[in-house]
Amino acid sequence: MRAGAEIEYRIKVRGVPMAWISRISEFEPPVQFVDDQVRGPYRKWVHTHRFVEVNGRTQMTDTVEFDLLGSHLIGGFIARDLMRIFSYRHNALLEAFKEPAPWPLPHIEISR
Repeated sequence: MRAGAEIEYRIKVRGVPMAWISRISEFEPPVQFVDDQVRGPYRKWVHTHRFVEVNGRTQMTDTVEFDLLGSHLIGGFIARDLMRIFSYRHNALLEAFKEPAPWPLPHIEISR
């Protein structure tokens, strides 16, 4: 990973398949990295991943800023979907790193 790297995804948003391209806009190991949407379902998507040592472990904090057409009407649904996605990732990371549960869910801030 490096600043400027682009990542291509195939995703489904509410069952509708689409392409998504994100770019690593900031890369500051071991503190944080930021990915921005280049192409995808949002008008704006900025996802900041921060890493902090807590009691000898690494706590990851995600901050997502997003905007999409009609977000004032459906933003709550999208925020709920994002929480589900990040919770899934959290549990997958616990399993991959053999961390005992319960380990608190990552702090997720979503702003529009």
